[in-house]
Amino acid sequence: CFHNSYNLGDEHDYIQSNYSSWEELKKGIESKEEVLAIKPLYLYDHSGITISTSPFQCRWDSGQVGWIYITKGTVKITGMPIDKDLDKSIDLELSTYDQEIQGEVFGFSCYKDGECIDSCGGFYGRDIRKNGMFDHIPEEFEILLKEVVELEIG
Repeated sequence: CFHNSYNLGDEHDYIQSNYSSWEELKKGIESKEEVLAIKPLYLYDHSGITISTSPFQCRWDSGQVGWIYITKGTVKITGMPIDKDLDKSIDLELSTYDQEIQGEVFGFSCYKDGECIDSCGGFYGRDIRKNGMFDHIPEEFEILLKEVVELEIG
């Protein structure tokens, strides 16, 4: 990923000025890496950032910033089956990373008499029922949580 204001993605040795276009960079990546799947990476920057493998509608605040890809080495390390839909895997991985950079990863701490009695983090997405947080809250705090959720929703 190449951006003047943000340091995103994995570290790499590619230098943007060595390539005259995104397609030339793609060919460079494919010649150096054992690429199994590759997709363009776009960034939208307006009161926060978000990333996608599809271009955004706003040309002023968005554009391509690189490529996202899966290599044979990644498949070997992760144990991902090669016959898996790798394009879908890229989209799922990017969706998770996008939630991280948008600040949509949550956790909780439960206190009783000033002492932390339970805490847990790593819940992706704002919906506490879908992200699993609600299922991890101790029973004695569920009523409080339901009141807070109703206030936010209602």
